[in-house]
Amino acid sequence: MRLDVKLPTESRLAPGAVDRSSPLPLYAQIARRLVAEISLSAAETRFCGDEEVAARFDVSRMTARQAIKQLVDEGFLRRVKGIGTFVAAGKIEERSLASFFDGSASGGRPMTARVLTMGNEPRADVPPDPALGPAVTYIERLRFVGVVPIVLDHRYLPRRLARRLKRSDAEKHSLLDCLKETVTLDRVEMQVEAVGADAASARHLRILPGEPALVRHLRYVARDGAVVMSGRSIYRGDVVRYSFSVPL
Repeated sequence: MRLDVKLPTESRLAPGAVDRSSPLPLYAQIARRLVAEISLSAAETRFCGDEEVAARFDVSRMTARQAIKQLVDEGFLRRVKGIGTFVAAGKIEERSLASFFDGSASGGRPMTARVLTMGNEPRADVPPDPALGPAVTYIERLRFVGVVPIVLDHRYLPRRLARRLKRSDAEKHSLLDCLKETVTLDRVEMQVEAVGADAASARHLRILPGEPALVRHLRYVARDGAVVMSGRSIYRGDVVRYSFSVPL
């Protein structure tokens, strides 16, 4: 059994409308609107071209071309000279315990991570789980598919388990895999909810505050009952689909 969490894609603007008073360039607004359609399309589906986009959004062909080019550069579309524009891949398939660096989830697109913060000072706006104890290490990490940021991670580990963890480890490997090298895990406790992105998360994910986001709250418990990692991940709602199986 497979369950997909789908987020609302409602907009305050009419279909095909752009906000000409917004500081966001028209081509970027159009690209953002088209991503939602691309995410619902199968790979290799023919997509609309510059002329159709220009007519639909009532903009110049140059603006439409910029929007399509951005989506090509970000890996959502591909152009075939003399034939047309096609969907390169659909939504990123995020599974409960699968490693982010497993390329099968991204349709073969390169997946990378960048550590934004790593240290022993807790964040006031992202408080640690008290069950981790008073001494913790905080990691803030941004994950990308191609050049597109899709997930912002906030993680806390007991400092004793993070002493050997380097910034390069957190950028090249799953934190869960790193954790498994030192402790025997028993279970993960998880909550998933659809929200509007807060301003800080939106800035990192290159979306507008209030746009759909998927938040996954995580708590990893070792076999002895100790909580060994906790935190949350904020996913862009327009490019990520969360899937899991439930045994019956």
